Amino acid sequence: MPLDLKLHIPKTDLLVQENPRCTLVYTNTGKQPLQYLHPASHENSPVFRILEISTGIETFQAGHPPEFGEKPITLPPGQAVTFEFLLRDRLELTLAGEYEVRAVARYDLGKDSAESNRIKLRIRPVSARNLSMVSVSGGWSSVWYGFSVNAMGDPPSIVRHTIGFTNESAIDTVAAGPAAPLSAVPIGACPSNGFAATGQWAAWLDEGVLRFMYFDASGAATAASKWGLPAPEAAIVSPLHTDPDDDPARAPGGAALVWLGDPGARTGYVQVVAFPSPGRAVAGARTAIPHFRPIDPRSHALADGRRFVTYWARTDEGCALHTLPWPDQAKADNPPRELQRWPAEYIASGSVLDAEDTLRGATLMLMEPQTHRRPVIIPWSLDAKGRFEVKETDPVEWPYAREIIRAVVRVGPDGGPAALLVDPEGAWHFYDGFEKVAPVPLSLSLTRLPMDLLFVDRGTPMIVGPTPGQGIKVLFPDGKPLPHKCG
Repeated sequence: MPLDLKLHIPKTDLLVQENPRCTLVYTNTGKQPLQYLHPASHENSPVFRILEISTGIETFQAGHPPEFGEKPITLPPGQAVTFEFLLRDRLELTLAGEYEVRAVARYDLGKDSAESNRIKLRIRPVSARNLSMVSVSGGWSSVWYGFSVNAMGDPPSIVRHTIGFTNESAIDTVAAGPAAPLSAVPIGACPSNGFAATGQWAAWLDEGVLRFMYFDASGAATAASKWGLPAPEAAIVSPLHTDPDDDPARAPGGAALVWLGDPGARTGYVQVVAFPSPGRAVAGARTAIPHFRPIDPRSHALADGRRFVTYWARTDEGCALHTLPWPDQAKADNPPRELQRWPAEYIASGSVLDAEDTLRGATLMLMEPQTHRRPVIIPWSLDAKGRFEVKETDPVEWPYAREIIRAVVRVGPDGGPAALLVDPEGAWHFYDGFEKVAPVPLSLSLTRLPMDLLFVDRGTPMIVGPTPGQGIKVLFPDGKPLPHKCG
């Protein structure tokens, strides 16, 4: 046949939602010009034949034809054209399994067709356990990275999920990292607010050591290295910090802030652990924390390079919000501070840096915890000059005396909150920031895997939920999926 079609998929052993860059080469091997449909302007060409090997079921996949009709172009004799594409832009392979894939292209106005070589793909399942998320730019961003342990991996391993909304699933791609125990909670890294980092450090705790590794922008992962923990108890302050990755040829410097505690003495401190390069960890400065086992410690990095931590502590009357600088930036003019006390029971909190370096937060609390147990959301802010402000309390519609087993609170760049609440039966509910609480979409309502929220624009929260074997799913709170790229 005068049209020779070659399909190249550089990686054929993939995770669900992995998205390698592929190529199709069209070559006119004949002596006459031919007319073909260039795939850059025709999503309906080529058609992909997909054979599911275990069942023998064959399906055909192609996109929509152009809105204003097909427009064939001429390929002269002896000429070749290469088309690059991302695998999931053309093939929808959402289930784990083994597949045989080939492309079929019509040419000369459909009078003839050419079939490519066959490629065998293995798609491995992903069940995202202990999902945590960080933004690409330190503060609010439309691009996020999720880190999880793939519970269905053999062995279980760290996975990075890129959530960039370049397709209707919102998941651009995933990348596999080193092996990790199922109990690991991997934490990713952020740069200072407003900067960008497309490669990320990740770290997790594992039987008395801090393990850490680096994903570059392409998804290539280093081996896990370790740093011995010098105290019986430890917790990683989320997120890690990374310098901007200005040079794609090398990993930027990174750092973790780790809380270390002695349960016998009930004392603790936060310790900087620097990562000058993959495989190296250097212990840095440390600062004592007056509260044993600080609640939900979070790290924040301002655009000018200042880094600080917020955390919660229980008091005799309820709870209090505290802040302190990273130990390597501690000075006399920025001591640890108690920002506010509340006569309430702490449940969960979220925060985000806006474009002006103001930390916008919201905290879910139980007011009158001994009697009426009224859940409320309390918005607050801390600006770059250290000025703290509490906003008007928002009630949360929740059945009287019904316990909230678990909660996730997230904040948009304008300070608007949203939350996920879990009831005693394990069902998840969504709070919209305006009192109302409703069940999450049915496909996610009874998941036992942790879910999260992110804001895709300045006021639209979306639910990020693991689906066993199929990676993670991003949905609107009412259950609607993202719009298809064709509208």
